[in-house]
Amino acid sequence: MKIFIVITALALSFVLVLNNQSNAKHPSQWTVAQQNKFYNDCLRGAATNPSTTVEFNQYYCSCMLRIVQERYSTPAQTLNMSKDEMMRLAKICAAEFLSR
Repeated sequence: MKIFIVITALALSFVLVLNNQSNAKHPSQWTVAQQNKFYNDCLRGAATNPSTTVEFNQYYCSCMLRIVQERYSTPAQTLNMSKDEMMRLAKICAAEFLSR
């Protein structure tokens, strides 16, 4: 139950990150600035969850950035991601961290 709460909180933080990423300048790629903003916004959101560690948050945010970039060519496209998709990605990243 605790891991579900953590994943849900991180997924909700991820929604806030996505809402701040809608100003893509290059339609076919993420700029370094956009990648850094996504990662840093994700870390800030994850840090508000007292149930996670810095190590987990760093891994989680790197994982989310990697997966989101693979699936969406621009940050603006991520705004169409459903809550179910966000939760699925969050679970993938949490599982990857736990299986290391």
